Amino acid sequence: MKEPRKPAIIFSVRQAVYSDADNRQNHQNAGEALTEAGIDYRSLLGCDRGQCEEVFLVKDTLANSRKVLSLAWGAHQGSILYLDADHNARLFFLNVSTFHTIGVFREVSKKVALQSESWTFDPEREIFYVAD
Repeated sequence: MKEPRKPAIIFSVRQAVYSDADNRQNHQNAGEALTEAGIDYRSLLGCDRGQCEEVFLVKDTLANSRKVLSLAWGAHQGSILYLDADHNARLFFLNVSTFHTIGVFREVSKKVALQSESWTFDPEREIFYVAD
């Protein structure tokens, strides 16, 4: 029997103005901040319109959401991705505090993912996802 899905947040701290080395360090620092706050996370790979970056997946709780918003805001992120229990995906735009529904976050084949404009890869489970 499949485990029930839990609401989650996917976000990045990558900044286009920084080098790859600096962005890797920022990702590591954010991971340490999550750990220090007692927040479990997984590192995934997210790609949007050809731009790939390390992203975090955390459970969506009030405390976690506050920490994620703080980290994302500090990294000048434009948006973070919220997934509800049914994996309906909504982007939250930080600068205007609004949500935009983008579809259902679902598992797909590698071929389907790589043909999509945006996708996420979980290297631990070797699963690709898209939201459509």
